[in-house]
Amino acid sequence: MKTFLNQEIVIPDNLTTIHNRNDRRETVLLRDRANTMIIFHDSLECSSCQISHLQELMPLYEFADSSDVNIMVIFNPSENDRTEIIPELQMLNFPYPIYVDETGAFLARNGSLPEDKRFHSFLIDGDGRPVYVGNPMSSGRLWDVFRATLDKLNDNPAPAGDINK
Repeated sequence: MKTFLNQEIVIPDNLTTIHNRNDRRETVLLRDRANTMIIFHDSLECSSCQISHLQELMPLYEFADSSDVNIMVIFNPSENDRTEIIPELQMLNFPYPIYVDETGAFLARNGSLPEDKRFHSFLIDGDGRPVYVGNPMSSGRLWDVFRATLDKLNDNPAPAGDINK
């Protein structure tokens, strides 16, 4: 974990972006904000199961719309799931971009990512360094720590918001 926290996280530029029903390969363009919350789903997880839970992230996306943070959900499907995940995401018609790493570049470039999937959700600062680890949607306590971390990074309070809108 110590190695991971000291590593710069590299976001590959060849991810497939799924937004609404469209998919395209393009350079990942994040809003001009330094902080990015990454939620990574690796090939060992059931992609269909994780897709079915994307709606649970809506409060996080809505919070990001009014604060200084990007949200990036990245799927790294197994070879068997690759042909199914993009059509599944398109059918979902999710209103925010979701990223699919079809080549495994995210994991290859970020080798110190812990194996434990509980640590596959993390906030990186402007230098690409993890500053918070955990899914803020998992509990009120993690949400509070996430918000406090953002406040500290931004040196000012984030807009009021509660995960239980």
